[in-house]
Amino acid sequence: MIKTLKSTKTVSILIISLLVFSFAGTALSTEIKDTVVIKGTIISASIDTREVVLNDTLDTKITLTAGKDIILKDLHKGDQVVVECNNEMIESITKQP
Repeated sequence: MIKTLKSTKTVSILIISLLVFSFAGTALSTEIKDTVVIKGTIISASIDTREVVLNDTLDTKITLTAGKDIILKDLHKGDQVVVECNNEMIESITKQP
């Protein structure tokens, strides 16, 4: 009887552990997204809020947040840019001629 309780408890703990790890893996995998490249025109770029608003090539307004490494002071309304972003966070932004 004691052996049966011990093995049942061990199996229950194993099943619960597997469920917890499978849910954690699902949560992590939904947060990871690929880098997206967007070509567009700057509407505005705020140094204070780090917010960059642009129109893409389909004339869709997109609002993104610039990472700390992104220099915004050289961006002006009307600039043509190529933006690489991940989860709405700008990883790089390059002005086009």
